[in-house]
Amino acid sequence: QRGADRVGRPSSAGGRGRPPADVSAEPAPLESTTCGGTPFAFHPCMLDPLPPDQRPTSAPELFRPRHCPWPGCPAHLDRGAPTRFPRAGWYRRKAAPRRIPRFRCPACGRTFSSQSFSPTRFMKRPELLVPAARLLVNGCADRHVRRALPPNPRFAPQPNVAAAASTLSRLVPRLAREAALLLAELEARAAERGLGIPEPLALDDFETFARAQLLQVAVPTAVGRDTAYVYQLDQAPHRRGGRRSPAQRDAERALARAGAFPRAARTRAWRRVRDALLAALAPGQVLRCASDGAPAIAAAFDDAGPRVRHRALPNPPRRPKGAPRGPDARARDRAVGPADRFHRWCRHSLAHDRRETIAFARSLNALLARKILFAAARNAVQPRSERRPRDGTPAMARGLLDRPLGWDEILELRRFPRRLPPLPPGWAACRDEAIPTAGRLPSRRRIPGYER
Repeated sequence: QRGADRVGRPSSAGGRGRPPADVSAEPAPLESTTCGGTPFAFHPCMLDPLPPDQRPTSAPELFRPRHCPWPGCPAHLDRGAPTRFPRAGWYRRKAAPRRIPRFRCPACGRTFSSQSFSPTRFMKRPELLVPAARLLVNGCADRHVRRALPPNPRFAPQPNVAAAASTLSRLVPRLAREAALLLAELEARAAERGLGIPEPLALDDFETFARAQLLQVAVPTAVGRDTAYVYQLDQAPHRRGGRRSPAQRDAERALARAGAFPRAARTRAWRRVRDALLAALAPGQVLRCASDGAPAIAAAFDDAGPRVRHRALPNPPRRPKGAPRGPDARARDRAVGPADRFHRWCRHSLAHDRRETIAFARSLNALLARKILFAAARNAVQPRSERRPRDGTPAMARGLLDRPLGWDEILELRRFPRRLPPLPPGWAACRDEAIPTAGRLPSRRRIPGYER
C-alpha cells in the first residue's frame, strides 16, 4: 500500500458496520499539563525506558499503538480510547526494517501504520536522522555531516556524500520539532512533580547573524545558575552596530524596507521569555533572575509584578590586561556566568556560530531551530561538565531524569503536540516554520498537513 506512513481515510468496513465517529471538530485544549495525568493515561512517559511494544522505529513488528495518531479522533487524547487497535495488514518499504504493520482505529475508522508514531515518518532514508542529530550538535557544519554519514550509492552527483544538501536542510526542522516537544515533556514532568523553577536564572543575549552579516540577531537565553539548565530561548533581529560602508548602508536600508528589523524586537522577545518562565513557576514560587542590565531585559522584567525579582549587574569597565578582577566583576560572573558558559558552548559546538566561519543560518527560523536542538542536547544528553561527567546532565541536576538520554532514545517514539503542554509562542512559530526573515516566510511544504 502506498502512502503507508499517512493516516488513512475512514472506512465503514473496518468499523464492522458501525459508522465512523465525527472527527471534523477540533479537540478541546488539554487542561492537564502533567506527564502522569490525562494526556498520558494510555501512553508511556517517553522520558523513561520504553517497553518493547513502544519502539516503532527500531522494532515496528512488535509495536502496539496506545492511541490514535489522528488529532481529530476522540481516541487521540485517550478520551474513551480503545485498549486495542486491530491490525489492518502491512506493507513493505525499501528502508530497513522493511515490513511495516498497519492498524485500524475502532473510534474513527481510519487506518495508520507504525510509522505514524515514528519521528522518521515520510523519510526515504530514516537511518540518517540519529547520526545527523549527533553531528549537528557537536561542531559539524552541514557539509561535514553530509561527508561523515554513510555514502548513498544512488546519489550520482557526489558519490562520496550521504545525501543532497536539501535533504539535510529538511532534517534540521524535523529534529527541532522533536527537540522542542522533548523540552515541553521535561517541563510537563517538572509541573507534575511540583518543581517549577527553584533556582535563580541568568539572563543574557547571544549575538549572531542570519542570512547576512548586516542582519544581526540577538538570542535571549535563560539558564539556571545551579543546574545549567536552559529554560528558554527566543530570537530578535536588529541592526548591526559598528562602522558600515556606503554599500552596506544601502543594503541595510533595503533590508529595513523589507521588514527585516521589527520595532522593539528585543523587548518583545524578552517579554515572551518572561511569560514562558512565569507559566513554568510552581504555586508560591518567585522568579529570581540576574542580568547585565540591558535595556530590553530591564523593560521586560522590572515591571513584571511581585512574582519577579530582577537583579541588574552591569558589566564593569574593562581593566588593563592581566589586572585582577574587582569585586563587581566577580559578582557579575557569579550571577550571569551560567548564560556566558552556555554561549561559549554554542560558539564551540555549533558551526554557524563560530567567529570565523563560512557557515551561517539562512533564515531566523533555521537559526532558532538549531538553538532549540542544541538546548535539548545540553539539557538531556550532554553532561554539565566534560571533566566531571558523573555529575550528570542539567535535567538530572534539576530532578527530571535519572540518566542521560541518547539520541536513539529521543528519536524512537514520536511526540504529539496535542498530548503535551503548549509550546511557548516563539517555539510554536519555529515549529510551524512561521518566523519571517526580511519579510519572507520559509516554505511549509516540509510539514505534513495534519501536524500544522
